[in-house]
Amino acid sequence: TSGNITADEVSVGLKGMGELNISGGVFDASTFLRVSSSVTSDGGVNGSGTINLTGGTLNATTGTPTYVGYNQIDTVTSPQGINTDTKYTGNFNVSGGTFNAVDNIDIGRTSAGVLTISGSGAVNITNANLSLGHQVSGSGTLNMNGGTLDMVITEGYTNTCLLYTSPSPRDA
Repeated sequence: TSGNITADEVSVGLKGMGELNISGGVFDASTFLRVSSSVTSDGGVNGSGTINLTGGTLNATTGTPTYVGYNQIDTVTSPQGINTDTKYTGNFNVSGGTFNAVDNIDIGRTSAGVLTISGSGAVNITNANLSLGHQVSGSGTLNMNGGTLDMVITEGYTNTCLLYTSPSPRDA
């Protein structure tokens, strides 16, 4: 419930099941923060991930995009010749504590992603965008059941909450 962690390239549910529970302290992620993702360069397997922030602080530092729902593999052939296309939902639950982002947040970048803010949870986005359903293969959901969502702009920046439908204008 206390302490400090600084980590580079944070993946929760990369090619498997993953869960990160933060109830106190400070967790600094740099380079990227991915929830429920896959890696295409090695043949790939989709992963299933969840972050539960109930206290403390999670920081996605400058230059660290956050992707919730980043499964990229459409078809996987097992050694037995069985094709699967399971894309798992990435979940990010903020019911307490604070999530600070200074780079874009994509909920449902290439697969399903859900951001749920509730209780005393706070999500602060500075000089960046919040995208729901970023690409044609993605679907994003924001559940606001309490807490706060602040999008702050400083001089020289813009930020937007982007809500995409399928197909996305970005993929045309």
